[in-house]
Amino acid sequence: MKQILKSALITCSFVFAMTSLTSCGTETGPGLEDPTGTEEYGANIPEDGYKVEKEITATPNEIVKFAVNFSGSEKKMDRLYISQNVWGSSKGTVAYDINEQAPAADTKKDGSLDLDGEEKTVYSKTLPLKAPSQAGGVVVYKIWPTAGALTAKGDFRDYTKRNAYGEKNPALITVKITAGNASASATGMKVFTKKIFAAPASDGSSKSFISAYNGQLYKINEAKESVALWDFGYYYLNSTGATFESAFDYRDDIVDVVAKSDVERSQLNKCYFKKSNSTTFDNASASSLGELQVGTTQKIEGLEKNDVIAFKDAYGAKGLIKVTDLKKGMSPTNDYIEITIKVQDLSVKN
Repeated sequence: MKQILKSALITCSFVFAMTSLTSCGTETGPGLEDPTGTEEYGANIPEDGYKVEKEITATPNEIVKFAVNFSGSEKKMDRLYISQNVWGSSKGTVAYDINEQAPAADTKKDGSLDLDGEEKTVYSKTLPLKAPSQAGGVVVYKIWPTAGALTAKGDFRDYTKRNAYGEKNPALITVKITAGNASASATGMKVFTKKIFAAPASDGSSKSFISAYNGQLYKINEAKESVALWDFGYYYLNSTGATFESAFDYRDDIVDVVAKSDVERSQLNKCYFKKSNSTTFDNASASSLGELQVGTTQKIEGLEKNDVIAFKDAYGAKGLIKVTDLKKGMSPTNDYIEITIKVQDLSVKN
């Protein structure tokens, strides 16, 4: 931990020399703190290696202060990604909302931390990581930096994407926090229920795309920050009926996603579909999802209530979608499809 403190002091000294208006690490309101060197837990990249794993025992709901130090990256760091997996939760691995513990932390719309100034060269902070809420619980955090200025957006499903340390030695810190004696286990399967309204707005302002990673809906015109999370979209036409189509193949004559979102088509995810059945859905488990046979088409149409669709996302995760409710039509406020998704939790790509 001495190296972490040393790096933080060097950074502070430089900032102090450059400006007398603020002290190093000063933020408006409670934000992320600089390491003091007294933290019990931490990791130093690359001194500790490029892949670091730490196991911590804490009390339920304790906020563990974990000091990180990233330096010597191949490219200047622009963002820091932190994912969280509360074992036993149906949410599985999702973006960690660090603003719950540090409201003033500067985060992007995709949930990553925005790095600025000297942080791009040496990032030294104490991250407040929340322990499980119950005794016996387990929560796993994964932490990594990305680079690329305007294209620094990483991917919560792939820590190697635009990793600031390059393709040869992509950096990743894994922190496993146990509340007492661990009894929880990772479910390996996520479950989400969501309602999507039928008519995508022509200006791209509608939440027309869903992520199988976190079950959230996303606006087309906010793609610059969230596009890596999109998997497929919904629309209804008299000719096709209720239809799911991958973000990559989504019909331009309905909404030109590339034009409205200002992203390259290559950034849009592919997703593949095939009809399945209710028995498979009702008995789904992490292992059975992995054995699903999924087609090669990126569109499935003519959907009806109680239909079940097998799918595979661009990251290899397989899942099932059940249509639990359907109001046919093209009204952007009254017509909709409601679905429940069961999908493998592949966590962050290793």
